[in-house]
Amino acid sequence: ESPLLIYNTKFDIRQWFLVTSVYPLTIWFYKECYLRFSSQPFSLVNLHESIHLTNNAIQRNYSNNRHRDPKLPHENMWHSSKFQDYLNEIGETDKWRTVILPGMKQGIVGAVLASQDDMIDRANSFELYGADFLLGIDYIPILLEINMGPAMYASTKVTGDICKRGLEDVIKVVLDRKHNWRADTGKFEILYRQEMGPKQHHVGLDLMISGSKIIPEKRNALS
Repeated sequence: ESPLLIYNTKFDIRQWFLVTSVYPLTIWFYKECYLRFSSQPFSLVNLHESIHLTNNAIQRNYSNNRHRDPKLPHENMWHSSKFQDYLNEIGETDKWRTVILPGMKQGIVGAVLASQDDMIDRANSFELYGADFLLGIDYIPILLEINMGPAMYASTKVTGDICKRGLEDVIKVVLDRKHNWRADTGKFEILYRQEMGPKQHHVGLDLMISGSKIIPEKRNALS
């Protein structure tokens, strides 16, 4: 009910992360992300999707409200660097480094750890995810959902730039680093590396009953 608004408009943050191993769990965090804005001013009276669902698949179906603040982006996206400039302008420079970034990292690690047992563990494989966060008025990130195989095409000028670099950096992590652990990983940084042995499969005992037929002893007949 009280999301952080920018120019009276709702937004969320799309943050990528890469899982290169399930057991032990290895998570990479992308050091860039982007904001997605609603095309309409915020309202709790009107619950229409154009106001409250900020993902591009929804917003591209609606025209921007002609009364909204002109400082909002026409394509309804900001790169994270633009958001940091905005925080600096309103006197909240440290919120990105001290609250938002750590909160997103914590949310991702916690969510993946909680679902680790249900993830498919395959050797020489990886998965790119897109985590969506909403910010509260205290700037604390709230994890909305995690998308497997997020859209990586140039839907706007912002995604056209960041998605191209992001895909190149995925290759750096999963291929270049495989042959040279010192290879450049672009904007990906290691977020979590689990210390554990190989995955333990169930070794519990199966209960069973075994035995043999009881044969009564033969007795001599009474004389």
